[in-house]
Amino acid sequence: MRADNCYQNPVCYHFPIVKNMTLQVSYEGSYLSPQAVQRVSGDETVDLTSALSMGRPVMAFSEFPYTHNYMYFGFDKKPEQGPIGIFLWLLENSNFPGVEAGFEYSTQNGFKPLNVIDHTNGLKNSGILLFEPPVDMDVISVEGHKACYIRMADRGNYFSNPRCVWPQVKTILLNGVEAGNQEIKEEQAYFIDVVTADMNFPLYADHILKTEIWVNEKNQLTPEQMARFLKEQPGKVRAEYNYLGEIEDFYVLWQEVESFENTGGSRRVYVLDRTNNRIYFGDGKQNFIPRNTQGVAFKAIVTSCSGQAGNVAAKAIDGFLGSMLFVDEVSNPIPAYGGSDMEDLERTLRRGSNLLSGRRRIVSRQDYIQETLMYSDVIKDVALIDKEDDVNLVLLMEDYREGSFSFKSIKQGLREHLLHCCEITYEVEELKIVEPVFVKISLELWVAHDPRKDIYELQQNWLHQMEAFLSPIREGGTVRWPIGKLPRENQLRRMPDMLEKEVNVKHFSISATYTDDNGQHRINLKELKVTPYMVCCNGDHRIHSLGLGDVV
Repeated sequence: MRADNCYQNPVCYHFPIVKNMTLQVSYEGSYLSPQAVQRVSGDETVDLTSALSMGRPVMAFSEFPYTHNYMYFGFDKKPEQGPIGIFLWLLENSNFPGVEAGFEYSTQNGFKPLNVIDHTNGLKNSGILLFEPPVDMDVISVEGHKACYIRMADRGNYFSNPRCVWPQVKTILLNGVEAGNQEIKEEQAYFIDVVTADMNFPLYADHILKTEIWVNEKNQLTPEQMARFLKEQPGKVRAEYNYLGEIEDFYVLWQEVESFENTGGSRRVYVLDRTNNRIYFGDGKQNFIPRNTQGVAFKAIVTSCSGQAGNVAAKAIDGFLGSMLFVDEVSNPIPAYGGSDMEDLERTLRRGSNLLSGRRRIVSRQDYIQETLMYSDVIKDVALIDKEDDVNLVLLMEDYREGSFSFKSIKQGLREHLLHCCEITYEVEELKIVEPVFVKISLELWVAHDPRKDIYELQQNWLHQMEAFLSPIREGGTVRWPIGKLPRENQLRRMPDMLEKEVNVKHFSISATYTDDNGQHRINLKELKVTPYMVCCNGDHRIHSLGLGDVV
């Protein structure tokens, strides 16, 4: 094979690849006996040569020794302390439905059931397998390897289907824990000199997630009322005593509401303004207000986060704020996800208009879409697909390139929120929230260019423009390609005309790759049947450069 300009950078070599070569030898009219025959079944090897040479029948395949498909986790010694967290980092596969998993551990008398908290949802997503090491866990031999084993069983025999979609484990790490971007501030005491209506106070935190407001009602309650509170609602009250054993302060946990007009019948309420980080109390007539001026009026415990600043990259966490015994190092193998800042004025106005329009009840298709978009800044596009038996909401997340982490973190909360707002329209089992089918569009170009031009710079510029054109979300956060809409081939073929004018495109190739219930497919874009679930994204783009005068 001839390779012209093979020293020109960058260069791409093409060579033939031979796969699955089979050789067959035929001895006509004669029989050739094998020199050795062995049957390998698991960790057992049996020599069948003598039996076969003597003409006796042999069992070529032994019975499968297992009742289920298993995945084994082996420890070289018994774990002594728990809980143990095994982190499974799975490659993203939105078409894998998950398995009905059961867990067992090894003992001297065989395997016994093990209680495991499975955050992978049956190998559907990356997560932690959390368990306490049993006392009678022991070393056994499995397929010739001795270890303390924990095994995951495929109870539903999903993997017995030859057409099933297989999950892929990228990394397995021990001592995994789940971490959330939440900071609980120290309890802050507030004092008041004069009791007035509509009092408000600052809360010294940003991006407030929730608050606990304990109001001192020592001067408003009788000893009998305080005793009844302590007996009937011990989790919502707390008393502080002096050295004589007398109640000095009596705190009651108040409830946060969105407005004083809709309190649900409770009078111990407050309104939290998360935009300005302030707490508001009522007028003292329709609702209670703090009235203790002799000491602490109320105490506030604030839980806040860092918003989008908490979405750090992988391996960005490498230490603790304080010291941690028996821990040498800490790291986050996957990036943090799902954090968003508080809404700005424009978003607040949009949410307000939706509230006025829908009145907290969603009925039409547009109501569902607007309510879903308002639920989180991370959701960039929504499509509603109404089927005969159910309705599917397809979500396109802002960080879709990082995988399904954000989708899985908000899926359950969003579903509960929508069901609360559409109590009449759909039943619980009818509303489903799913991910889109990502169609990776790959472009391959053969171009001729002026040798005086820097081909590397041209290639990088073209790749950047191609990736920006095929990205479903623009850099500003707006949607370029909505769910269910893919670029047409003539649009992609016209795209090079908008790029470098001094480059001549000799050949243009477009392919699409996607995965569904039947596995992975790679076809020409013209042959692709677009479904309402599909979203285009970037595949592997390649640009082959040829000097002027070269033969394509």
